[in-house]
Amino acid sequence: VVWRKICKTNNGGATTVTNFADGFASQELIIVGRDGGNTTIAHGTNIRLASGVNFTLGDNDTLHLVCVDGTKWVEVSRSDNA
Repeated sequence: VVWRKICKTNNGGATTVTNFADGFASQELIIVGRDGGNTTIAHGTNIRLASGVNFTLGDNDTLHLVCVDGTKWVEVSRSDNA
C-alpha cells in the first residue's frame, strides 16, 4: 500500500481536476506543477481546499492533500514557488 504519492502535472492544455480515483483513508497526495500553469485543482465536493477556491499550479508549485474517507481529499498545505 502506497501511503504517499507524488505526481507531476503534464497537461498540454487547460485541465481542471475535480476528483482523484481510488483513494483510501489517510493516503497522501502531493501534486507538483510542471506544465506551465495548465492544471487547476477545483475546490468542491470531492476536493476541499483551505482557501475555498480553485488552485492553479504554476511550475514548481505544490499541493499536499490527504484522503479522509476514500473519496474526499482535504488540503494539508501548498507552496507557491513561482
